[in-house]
Amino acid sequence: MKTIKLIASLAVILILHSCDKPDEVTPTKASATFTFSEKQKSTGGRISGTSVPAFILLSLEDINGKEIIKDKKLTLHTFGESYVTEAIELTPGDYKLTKFLVQDAANIVIYATPLEGADLESFVDDPLPINFSVSRNITTRLSPQVLTVNEDDRPESFGYVGFGFEIANVSLKCNVKIDIGGVHYENVDATLRVKGYDISNSVRWTKDYNFVGPEDNIIAIKNGFHHYSIELVDTWGVSAVVSDIPAQTIWEGRADGPQPHTYALVGSKAAKKLTSLITSREVNVPTGITYQPESRTFFVYKGDGRLDQIRYELFNAQTMQFEEFTTENFTYEGTRVSKIVGRQQGKYFKELNYTYGEQDKIVETNLNSGITTTLVVTNNEDTHNGSVAFTFSNGNSFRYDFNTSFNNIVSDQIIKAGQLCSKGIYAFDKQINPFRHLGYLDVQFRNWANNNKLTERVDHQACVFPTLIPVSYDYTYDSDGYPTKQITSYKSGFGDADPVSPYHSKAEFYYE
Repeated sequence: MKTIKLIASLAVILILHSCDKPDEVTPTKASATFTFSEKQKSTGGRISGTSVPAFILLSLEDINGKEIIKDKKLTLHTFGESYVTEAIELTPGDYKLTKFLVQDAANIVIYATPLEGADLESFVDDPLPINFSVSRNITTRLSPQVLTVNEDDRPESFGYVGFGFEIANVSLKCNVKIDIGGVHYENVDATLRVKGYDISNSVRWTKDYNFVGPEDNIIAIKNGFHHYSIELVDTWGVSAVVSDIPAQTIWEGRADGPQPHTYALVGSKAAKKLTSLITSREVNVPTGITYQPESRTFFVYKGDGRLDQIRYELFNAQTMQFEEFTTENFTYEGTRVSKIVGRQQGKYFKELNYTYGEQDKIVETNLNSGITTTLVVTNNEDTHNGSVAFTFSNGNSFRYDFNTSFNNIVSDQIIKAGQLCSKGIYAFDKQINPFRHLGYLDVQFRNWANNNKLTERVDHQACVFPTLIPVSYDYTYDSDGYPTKQITSYKSGFGDADPVSPYHSKAEFYYE
């Protein structure tokens, strides 16, 4: 019995103790939401008949004038025929609303509550600052009166220094892809021009940006316009535009930034026809170093634009004239080359036959050497690597393995009888390789790459050691992105232990 009385006494003590300190278990928090009611000015209309309220921008002070919230941006939600923000949490007490702006989805101020003393204060019943209180466990809703902000309204008329916080920049994500003669270029540098328009489609702002491929570029554009356009500015003679991008689509559904959408500028044009190529080598003459011609090549096309013939000429230093050496004539099955017949000074001397499938095959029969060469080409576009098996009718063979990036061979190796002969690493520009557009694969793989080789570093370990090794290439380009001149620099093939002065050759390209 004494035990029961003791337990009962302790329970009474605990109950009384808990009632003495209620604040320890009940939080002292309050909240507020905001809406607005529109009042009319004597003149003027809305900034835009289609502008829809999207955000409230406000500032609060406590009753002593201490700033509690500065430029807080709240998303507006539809509530019946009106709008209301999400609730913000406050400590119970008295506050002053000191800034109240309504923005649309593009962060343009479309309504504002004027401050006391401003030119427009008389058009509302209660200009800012507006005093209000919030109580614990109660959500207080405030509905300041607002006036329409017109295009010609000055912030000072409402009592503001400016309608900020106005976000100076909006981010857009862009990319550029160009198709030249059916060849896709996905690693392109370009100039993009972004324009901002007002509601009447008048250009109010323009800025150019340097786009650097291949990745998406994020560019910062000026905020505050009705809609935008992005234009590809005459890159390689190709133009493209994405127009009528509403500001709302950039900001829709987010209070702090753009949607992660990529605007792709896609353009195309026909390829230029390479008509001739002149190669020269560096020579010493009494007046210094100059270039002496070596060869001249003509490219002749059918009426439908396909390559019909290549004529090769060699330079005769005695007569100082080019003389015809060989010709190659092309035969097609459908759109693809099926046979190339070579003649030397009018006499048949070689033939190349092409077949296509999961593995492409080239068979070259050369009467001058008496050797038939077979190339079996495997290219895996998904893994960006390939391999070519070379076999010769004299019993020799080797394998050429390579890795690609944007259809350029960036590394390779040659293996013969299980022995590594050489390994190479290559860098390319982002301009157009004219050989790529000849429409066939040559056995030297000069026509493989989309772009032009800039540097190469080849480690010759066995099999063959060339006398001169090319190391770098310098180009002059035309406005369409094609090279008009190529200077190749070579080093000695005997390694750094036997250095020689750099040797150069030149190639000059001509187009229709």
